[in-house]
Amino acid sequence: MKKLFFTVIIAFVAFTFTASAETIAPQITMESVSDTVKLKEYAGKYKFVGLPFEYMEITLKEGVLNVEAGDQGGPMTQDKEVPEKFDVAGEALFKFVRNDEKKVVKVVVEYQGMTLEGTKDK
Repeated sequence: MKKLFFTVIIAFVAFTFTASAETIAPQITMESVSDTVKLKEYAGKYKFVGLPFEYMEITLKEGVLNVEAGDQGGPMTQDKEVPEKFDVAGEALFKFVRNDEKKVVKVVVEYQGMTLEGTKDK
């Protein structure tokens, strides 16, 4: 009798877990799509002056922003508290700046104690 009761409880828990997993999945997908749309605003080529390279390129691949500067680069991690701020491997901070029309127009990069500013190509 105890084994039957235990089996019924396990089956009920497994069924409940499966049902809740199915209802959560679409919500995660919806958020990922909207996040990807928001991240596209940051993608583009940013022109810098006085660096060994003229441009930094920020691309969106598989829902993750990536930066390429000369022969270096890597994935960008968004700051949870400041949406316009991203970290690259703990080595550089990228802060995006918008104009009055709310369009991303430049990026400010903090790297090794320097502050660099690049304007977005149109």
